[in-house]
Amino acid sequence: MLILCSFWSSEHDCSEDAARGLRQFCGRDVCKATVLAARDCMGKNLMIVTISKEEDQADISLLDYLVFRSLASMEGGDLDRICLPTSCRSFLYLPLDRTVKEHLVKVAYVDTPEQMYVNLVGENHSYIKYMENMMEEMQEEYGRHEADVQKVLFPYVGLVCAAQHVEDGKYHRAQVTELLQEERMMVRVVLVDIGFCQVV
Repeated sequence: MLILCSFWSSEHDCSEDAARGLRQFCGRDVCKATVLAARDCMGKNLMIVTISKEEDQADISLLDYLVFRSLASMEGGDLDRICLPTSCRSFLYLPLDRTVKEHLVKVAYVDTPEQMYVNLVGENHSYIKYMENMMEEMQEEYGRHEADVQKVLFPYVGLVCAAQHVEDGKYHRAQVTELLQEERMMVRVVLVDIGFCQVV
């Protein structure tokens, strides 16, 4: 059953960019329409709905997506008002045996002489081998897709993702630490296995 839907705004117009953003958001995926209210409007039954879809185990709102991409605005016009997903992916962290006083480590990144990031080596170099295998698999997986296919639909602080290192071009596990309001559609991420922060 086909249902006619319309954007509602006080200006009663919608840019072609917003329409393109809507097509990008929906793609070929199934979206969810949640009825917020129903009322009679000039003899027709009008339902007000929100559109959302699941991405990476989190419900993402069409409105939040359009606001983040500067294709729509909310009252107040602030990124801080965007609703964040209530659940998201997390990383697999290797266990740290706290009963042992010494650990073999490999220095991954030096921020300052007082602050550096290290990876555990593990018994028989098992942790290092695990990390090397994971990095090889990530390069194979992300290297075979075009950049547009890999873009995150709606980034938020805490989002677990993969990011390409700005210096060596390799893909790494990453987590979004900041949405940059002055640079729309840009975020700061930390590459969690090496401690390096960058803007993507």
